[in-house]
Formats: sequence, structure tokens, C-alpha cells
Amino acid sequence: MSRVLVIGGTGNIGRHLVTGSLNAGHPTTVLARPATVSSDSDKAKFLNSLKARGASVVYGDMNDHGNLVEAIKQHGEVVISAVGHGRPEELDGQLKILEAIKKAGTVKSKAGPGGRRGGRGHGPGPPRGRGWGSRGGAGTAPCSPSPAPSSSSWEERCFEFLLRINDDPLGIKRLPNKFVEFVDGVEPAQLQLREASCNFCRWLVEVLFDGRGKMSLQPGWDKFGRDLALEPGCQLTFLYEREGEMIVKVFDNTSCRMHYHTDESGQRRLKR
Repeated sequence: MSRVLVIGGTGNIGRHLVTGSLNAGHPTTVLARPATVSSDSDKAKFLNSLKARGASVVYGDMNDHGNLVEAIKQHGEVVISAVGHGRPEELDGQLKILEAIKKAGTVKSKAGPGGRRGGRGHGPGPPRGRGWGSRGGAGTAPCSPSPAPSSSSWEERCFEFLLRINDDPLGIKRLPNKFVEFVDGVEPAQLQLREASCNFCRWLVEVLFDGRGKMSLQPGWDKFGRDLALEPGCQLTFLYEREGEMIVKVFDNTSCRMHYHTDESGQRRLKR
């Protein structure tokens, strides 16, 4: 999922865009002007309701170039402008947003002819991780990438595989060779794992390479395993949708799906 920043998210159209982004599971941030929020109780209540759903709110102004650039760097892989365009000052604001996007450099897709999105540009892959020792007790079931999309855009491709926990749930977990081939040339140094039933349950896990074309997960995996109460016999499905993120579903040793949520104290709880 992409990090989405909505500018003008408290307006009539912006509210629907923010809600739609959250419903789709994207980490969503709203850029709001402090003066507007302090003078409009309805907008303040709306922002509080978004926070309760897991959205982030940053305060700034599109007329403050430095503030806008920083907001995009921190929160915007996708930037949505719900700012009006009927008045000259609103059109000027749209141009300022475009300039800030260029300066931030985090938005790597753009609209092409006919409104289609162009593919992301990719340079050499990030530095490979540290070497690792013996592989842990995990088996991987046969897997394959999804059917080839009609477009060559990286964002339209995904890869799904199954991993079985055979012994140590917290040990090094070897990734399938076909997945290694799938990310060849754009190998991630880290992966963000997101449990599918809990949008706020995320873990950053380091990817390790052994120098022989093998890839595994370890630093950070132990916390992931403890938080999700993994046990021998568990099965996990991984869906790699874009660079750096995997959506994970966990099944217990009876092949029943395990569900999780985050309570008011911020602790992750298991729901069966």
C-alpha cells in the first residue's frame, strides 16, 4: 500500500478522498491549516474522527514551501490535491504543490497521456543486507507470480507465496527462490510486514543475503513472531504488492485464520 497525503482533505470533496483512501487500507495523512481547524469546529471534529481511524494529521500551509516539501517527504508517495481551482490564488496553490512534489522527490509516478499513470523509474537496487548464518526451520510451498499484467508498470505486479513454520517461529526465515528472482535488480534492503486484518499492525524486518542468491528475513522477524504469537505448525501467506511492503495472513496449525487488532492501549491482541 502507498502512503497517501491529501491536501485539502477537510473540504467537501477532500473528505470523500480521505475516507476512500482509508477504506482501501492506505496509510493516509491529511495536511490541514491550523487557522482553518481552530476556527471551524466541524472540520476539527472530522479530523478527530480520522485520527480515530488511524489517519495522521499534519498542520501546514501550501503557501509555506518548506513545510509543504517536508510533509510530502514524510507522508506522500501519492499526493492528492483537493484544493479548488476556480480562483487565481487556488490555481497558484496547485502550482506550488507541483513544485513541492518535484522538490520532495518521493512521488515517483505521474499522470501520462490520457490520464494513465506512468511506471516508476528504478535505478540500481539498494545495498544488500548483511550476510547470515544457518537457515531457520521454515518451509516454502510452491509459488508463482501473478499472471503477467497488460502493462509493464512495476506497480501493477505482485507476488504471493506460502511459508510454513516447521520449528523455531522466531528463527531466520528463508524466502522462496522464485521471489528472489521476481525482485532481481530491485532487491529491498528491508520489508514492512503488515498483518492483513489490522491496518496498524506493521513491522520493519531486515532482508539478509548470503552471497549465493539466497534471501531471508531475520532482524525484526523475532518481534513480528512474538507479537503475532507464531507457533510451529503455523502457515503464513505473503502478498508482495509493491516495493518494500508485504501483506501477511496467519493461519494456525489447524489451518484456521488468525485475526488481530490493536486495543486502546496500543497493544496488539489476537482474535480467533
